[in-house]
Amino acid sequence: MNKSSFLVKAISGFFLFLILVSPALATKPDNIGVGAGNSKKPTTIVTTARMKSCQAKESAVKIRMTQLTKLVTTMETVFDKISNRVIKYYTEKVVPSGKSLSDYTTLINNISTQKSSVQTALDKAKADISAFNCDSENPGTLLLQFNTNMKLVKGALKTYRTAINKLIVAIRTIPTPSPTTTSTNNINTN
Repeated sequence: MNKSSFLVKAISGFFLFLILVSPALATKPDNIGVGAGNSKKPTTIVTTARMKSCQAKESAVKIRMTQLTKLVTTMETVFDKISNRVIKYYTEKVVPSGKSLSDYTTLINNISTQKSSVQTALDKAKADISAFNCDSENPGTLLLQFNTNMKLVKGALKTYRTAINKLIVAIRTIPTPSPTTTSTNNINTN
């Protein structure tokens, strides 16, 4: 086989390829293209992708709210047990020994106030999250509001814990009453 016959076969194969493939290339759809000149986007694909993304976020937010409620319930139970034990210790051990705390009622009231603020923050978070829906006007701001509410609930739990710690520290640092000094004139001289 010589070079000229090979060249003839290659050229004829190229033309045959062009004849067969060119009609398929001529009927290319408009939304498929290569290069920077194609700026058309299939809007239905974008909106369904956004909707699926939003629905996934909505599901995650609902799960996070359930977990936050469980966390708050568990922590409130533990904090209540601790504060009840501290109050019981104060009334049964400290007061009978003659010690007392001047601002005991203030500390107890602070604990109950902090407990109610935790419940208020949790109720607000629940109310805001019930309005979260992908069909709402602006789900992004509702998602940011939920994150803010979660931080508020966790901050309220922290202040509740701090109030209990202040009571514990106040009880543990009560100064012992100085015993009344009586003169001891009864010296045994043997």
